[in-house]
Amino acid sequence: MVSTYQTARAELLATNLPPNEIVIKLGALSNEWLQELFAQVCSEPGIALIAVGGFGRLELSPGSDLDLVLLHTAEQKIAAEKIAEKIWYPIWDSGVPLDHSVRTIGQTRDLAQVDHKVMLGMLDARVVAGDVELGEKLRTELLQDWRKNFKKRLPDLQQADAIRHKTFGDLAHLQQPNLKEAQGGLRDLVTLRALTATWQIQVPQADLGQAKATLIAARASLHQVTNRSVEVLSQELQHDVAVKAGYQNADELLKAIYGASRVISFAYSQAWRSITNLIANKPGLFAKKNVRTPLADGVVLDGLDATLATGATIDTDPGLPFRVAAAAAEAGVLINMDAIKRLQECPMPEVWSSSIRESFISLLGSGSNLIEIWELLDQTGFISKWIPHWDVVRSAPQRNSVHIYTVDRHLVQTAVEANSLIRNVARPDLLLVGSLMHDIGKARLGDHSEVGALLIREIAPSMGFSAADSKVLEVMVALHLLLPDTATRRDLEDPSTIATVAQKVETLEILDLLHQLAIADARATSPIASSAWRLKLIQQLRDSVAAVLQGSMPPAPPELVDHLDLDEAGLGLIVEPEEDHLLIKVSAPDQNGLLALTAGVFALHRLVVRSARTRTISDRAISHWRVAPLFGDAPSVALLRSELRRALNGTLDVQSELLTREQSAITRTTLSAKPRVLIDNVSSDKATILEVRTHDASGVLNRIAKAITSTNTNITAAHVSTLGAEVDDVFYLVNSQNLPLTQEEQAEVVSAVSAALTNR
Repeated sequence: MVSTYQTARAELLATNLPPNEIVIKLGALSNEWLQELFAQVCSEPGIALIAVGGFGRLELSPGSDLDLVLLHTAEQKIAAEKIAEKIWYPIWDSGVPLDHSVRTIGQTRDLAQVDHKVMLGMLDARVVAGDVELGEKLRTELLQDWRKNFKKRLPDLQQADAIRHKTFGDLAHLQQPNLKEAQGGLRDLVTLRALTATWQIQVPQADLGQAKATLIAARASLHQVTNRSVEVLSQELQHDVAVKAGYQNADELLKAIYGASRVISFAYSQAWRSITNLIANKPGLFAKKNVRTPLADGVVLDGLDATLATGATIDTDPGLPFRVAAAAAEAGVLINMDAIKRLQECPMPEVWSSSIRESFISLLGSGSNLIEIWELLDQTGFISKWIPHWDVVRSAPQRNSVHIYTVDRHLVQTAVEANSLIRNVARPDLLLVGSLMHDIGKARLGDHSEVGALLIREIAPSMGFSAADSKVLEVMVALHLLLPDTATRRDLEDPSTIATVAQKVETLEILDLLHQLAIADARATSPIASSAWRLKLIQQLRDSVAAVLQGSMPPAPPELVDHLDLDEAGLGLIVEPEEDHLLIKVSAPDQNGLLALTAGVFALHRLVVRSARTRTISDRAISHWRVAPLFGDAPSVALLRSELRRALNGTLDVQSELLTREQSAITRTTLSAKPRVLIDNVSSDKATILEVRTHDASGVLNRIAKAITSTNTNITAAHVSTLGAEVDDVFYLVNSQNLPLTQEEQAEVVSAVSAALTNR
């Protein structure tokens, strides 16, 4: 019988049936096998085989456990223990994971009283075989226990879920999500069923069944692809899982998963909200309070929710949904679901009035309260009505490891971050709207800044902005990356850099809007993108451009001078702490490849280089490096001086040491794109700019610099930007005559660097 089940199971999993159908058939197949198995070993009353958890719901993924309880009366204890062995051993022999127990009803109830996981699993209990009456008695009594003690057990359940959510994160915004345990995952559906098994509470049901089916299909496909019980949808598996689940590519799969997770999270949060309201309004679950506090025109606070005032006009007041949303966000409450349903009947004007626009801006300016209200509005269809083209970015995945949110969630978070910056600009309304819309061009073909600028030409006028204000918003969307990209990829001490930015932004007002948007965008992206170092560079660029726009000259960069104390080998080195990095000043006899050697020594001591400036004075090379330890403390000055001295005199083979470390490092499983080596002849009139984009690795700066100097080319400045696993390094290059490179020299450098990055 075991081999028959194994064969049938293997044949089923080898088919090309849709994953949800495989889940159903696998549950039915396992159920039928266990019924036959039970019939062979037990014909006595007072014993029942009970499926719980996912198997109880007949939601059996290929890698799922068979979660079983052999239930028995007190009189059948000895017989049940013998029968259990005859059931468990064939299951183990089949290779299917098994979670098993042998209990009476009383034992099960006692355990469920102290372990909420047991209780949640037992709420899905289903009789597979045996004494049906005994199994139904268990179900009835457990449900009675749950309802009786529900209010007392709420805090433990809520805390356990909160810990789980914190541990596994928010599924809707993770690049490698846990489909079961993360917030908005399948485990939340278990909690949701437990909550709704207690009282009649308001839970949005629309699309909940489809959301559940989407996650079950993804999980089943993940189990099939890996041939084991895996819950994390890692990047290297996403393509294969997408194909198995019937999607064109990984992005389609992730967008479907994110959308499903948001539906589940929304229903989950609304269920908890409804229960909280019920308890608050019905102390002891009896006498109802009825206190209604005005919040805005047509809006009142009723209990813990914002709702419509008596006599609020639905048909003739298009601004009512906006006022309700703004009032709720400002008060830090949600909107009553009955009110939401009524508000969906409000007419939507083609062009917003000034009062509607003001309410919308008040909503955006509500800080962190915006997040929950926005999700409520989005899940109930209001955002699609209010903002054309929003549907494209909804739940759109970010294929950049630096981002921690999906595109739409990132936009909302940017507006949240911008709220703390509105005092720094003359037009807070434009900063908030520009922050919300800056990436609206993503998830489409083409450069997202250019696409977004075209879209905002349509969106801004429909929001009632004047032609002048609409133009400012268009410029904000088009140039939202100008300051961060320039600050991290170009030499801020080159007057050409400052002049180019000043020419593009044109006015101080737009400069300040772009500056604050860049800060909000960085904070909403990730801690890596908003490091103190990056924000300082953006501030430095802003100040220099502001000086030019106001008719002044930007402050001159400090000269690199040779004033360090030298040791017997003619080497000078000092380290000066600066905020979140170190400034290392080096003076050494000039020699070919000095910058590469210095970078290599820093790499050996796990110092991440952020920028480097170099200058040759007579026969000496002066360089200033800004670095930060990859982890732990920085090496001592004495150790760095000693290692650099050895590298210069040839007793330390930097290249060999770096190669040894690279070979002993853990092999990366994530595939990276090919390196790109680009030439910029426009941004500087003093040097040729070389930009290198590649995957991060130990000593990568050393390899690039060594390749450049091998062509008899001098590096005057280097700006290193590392975001996540990717680096974007920029080098200012001159030839032996201290002039920008000729086309021939440029081609030689590009070839050398490309070879150094690909032939390792």
